[in-house]
Amino acid sequence: MNKQQVPNQGLNQLKELQNEVSELKKKLDDANVLNHAMWTLLVEISRRMQVSSAAIKAAVSSLLGYDIFWDGSTQHELLEIVDDSADQVSDQITLISLAFRSESRSLEIKPEPNEIQEILTLVLDAVADNYSDLEFEIEIFPDGSPILVDYEYLSVSLKLLFEVLAESPKPQKMYRVITREEENFWFIDILGVKNEITEYLSTVTLCNADELTQDAHISPTNKLKLLVMCRIFGLQDIHFKAIGGLENEAGIRILIPIVKKIDI
Repeated sequence: MNKQQVPNQGLNQLKELQNEVSELKKKLDDANVLNHAMWTLLVEISRRMQVSSAAIKAAVSSLLGYDIFWDGSTQHELLEIVDDSADQVSDQITLISLAFRSESRSLEIKPEPNEIQEILTLVLDAVADNYSDLEFEIEIFPDGSPILVDYEYLSVSLKLLFEVLAESPKPQKMYRVITREEENFWFIDILGVKNEITEYLSTVTLCNADELTQDAHISPTNKLKLLVMCRIFGLQDIHFKAIGGLENEAGIRILIPIVKKIDI
């Protein structure tokens, strides 16, 4: 062995070790940022859950009071508070569960042939029930190829997206929802989306929790919803992007794979 080869090998090994240390440091920094972002989101969600729990407790305590007689109308209002607050707590728990399961890669996605018309109609009906001031102009083709998705998780992710639109500051009241089938996918266009949301979607991938701290216009809870939506989409090979611009109507396009036909 040449004598010069020995120090050269030592230098190469040192460089490799330095690269490994740098990579480990980057992973540690990413993990710290991730933990900070997730804890920030958890604090916000915990606060909301406390508010909802307090509303439930106050309403139930009022109904159980022996010294006050409530008329039927007031009882109904108190029960509505309990019902709405319980739904909010349930939604927050579901969101936290989805966030951590998506982070740990433990979501069990089972893509199967499904009808996009059925899923989208049920999602829009549920959103309309929860947000009565929203209106949708819907253009859904009545037939076409089935999509290859997990029915439950696609429904959840679409619902999360519409919740973000509805809960953004000064939300739009009208959205246009259009579907078309292309060669390898269906697309869903949601038009009328506010610029700050489309800009946010166009500048980040939404697949890393540290990116959730980059925009002040979107609440921590809604950022977490977008993160979960992105991860569920990714597990089903569903893509999305911001569309439109200054002259065209701003919106979001979701591309969903279809069941490929097999030639016999």
